[in-house]
Amino acid sequence: MLLFFKARGNGQELSDFVKVAKFFPAGFKHNIIILLNASGLRSYTHFCSDHKNQIPWSLLFSLVKFYYFKLSNQFHSNIMTTAGKPIQCRAAVAWEVNKPFSLEAVEVAVPKKGEVRVKMASTGVCHSDLHILEGIDKSYPFPGVFGHEGAGVIESVGEGVTSVKPGDKVVLVFESYCGDCANCKSTKTHLCQKTPRNQLQMDGTSRITCKGKALSQMNSISTFSEYTVTSEFNVAKVNPAANPNILCLAGCCIPTGYGAVMNAGQVTPGSSCAIWGLGGVGMCVVMGCRDSGAAKIIGLDVNSSKFQLGTVQIHSLYFRTLQKDISYFCF
Repeated sequence: MLLFFKARGNGQELSDFVKVAKFFPAGFKHNIIILLNASGLRSYTHFCSDHKNQIPWSLLFSLVKFYYFKLSNQFHSNIMTTAGKPIQCRAAVAWEVNKPFSLEAVEVAVPKKGEVRVKMASTGVCHSDLHILEGIDKSYPFPGVFGHEGAGVIESVGEGVTSVKPGDKVVLVFESYCGDCANCKSTKTHLCQKTPRNQLQMDGTSRITCKGKALSQMNSISTFSEYTVTSEFNVAKVNPAANPNILCLAGCCIPTGYGAVMNAGQVTPGSSCAIWGLGGVGMCVVMGCRDSGAAKIIGLDVNSSKFQLGTVQIHSLYFRTLQKDISYFCF
């Protein structure tokens, strides 16, 4: 399984990396992989996390758009043989606030009516995960399995599921909805009146247990597990050729940034747009502004190396915010 860690775009990427890294046990045997995807080119740099101090940080800053952990992960060889049975697998369990994740053997239940079980291929690490783990966001009930950006393959389906079938490649969606309430029957599924607020499934229970204890499921999906169960409405079928290493970012990072432009900002052709912070979400905002026909796109970040990643955008200007007073960029 791959764990992606995307840059926030405020100059704290490496600090965030260190913070998140300390929460994963040594048993994960991870490598750090830095992904650069600019001007249509992809460049990968690999090095062992245990020797990260041998790598000059300046080199990292010049390359990073998204960076992530690659974890060793042994999947079941035949997903069909597990259908209809509970699955024993591994998950990164958060037992309490500000404590390291614990790599545990968990049991993932058979999907119930309207649910699917997914064999995870990749999962993103959003800064929201760190907020919860550090206790900044106090709404999450511990213990639980984090993760709300993921991609994988449908292993089995519950009764009544029609939109996907075993073997389908999917991206997981972190906004749960029931499909029956008034909002779900309109275009406002994000305002579902029955969405569970307790980080469980629609029926108020969990599908993941560890040592006999039910674990909360972040956004009802819990992507920090080799297998997970969620609602049929929490997965979207994708092209079988899609790369899951990138696809998982479509669960949060991409729609958060791109969607902010298209839905909330409703940027129109000829607009001038300013983006504070050119991390993963910020870069998706830049792309949304470009696709909306913005005449001028102004990128602001304390880390000037980020600007190299944005040079593919048309009519874009980039400024290092530490060099000028913020009023310079506003007026």
